[in-house]
Amino acid sequence: MRDLPRQSGSFAASLDWGHLSEIGQAVGALLSGAALVGVVVSLRLQRRQTQVAAFEALRNVRMQLLQFAIEKPKFLRLWGYGMPPEEDAQETAYISMIFAYLKMAFALRVLTENELVGFCRVFVDPAMVAFWERARENYLNDPFSRESRRFAQIVEREYRRIGRVSPVKETASPQSGP
Repeated sequence: MRDLPRQSGSFAASLDWGHLSEIGQAVGALLSGAALVGVVVSLRLQRRQTQVAAFEALRNVRMQLLQFAIEKPKFLRLWGYGMPPEEDAQETAYISMIFAYLKMAFALRVLTENELVGFCRVFVDPAMVAFWERARENYLNDPFSRESRRFAQIVEREYRRIGRVSPVKETASPQSGP
């Protein structure tokens, strides 16, 4: 190959190769930083998915244990159901399972806020009201996630709006004159 003659006014001679090298290094550093951010975001998402999977597995075990106890009511007292004499332990355990399901569905964004609000019409039922009155502190102070706390706040709001209003109001009988 023959050598090309160098011209003093050529394009290659006019470039500041040191400056171009610095620009290339800066671009490389930015790309490396963006890749690192991508890895961090990916790891956080994986951690969250792992937490949700672990929570779901734990919730499934709880549901299986409660289902067993519902089928064999003598075990419900071991879960704390049926303690007050008037409480229907099987019904209360079942209501607990409903709320656990709704909480998880809301946290996973399978259940919308509007659907949850619609469900809360059940607060006209005395058993649902009684359950929420006993369990609401646990739900409202749930450390699991922001979604779980939001679930409890929505249910509490609807409870206050609907649940405290008796479905059937008793009217006072008119008293006879003095």
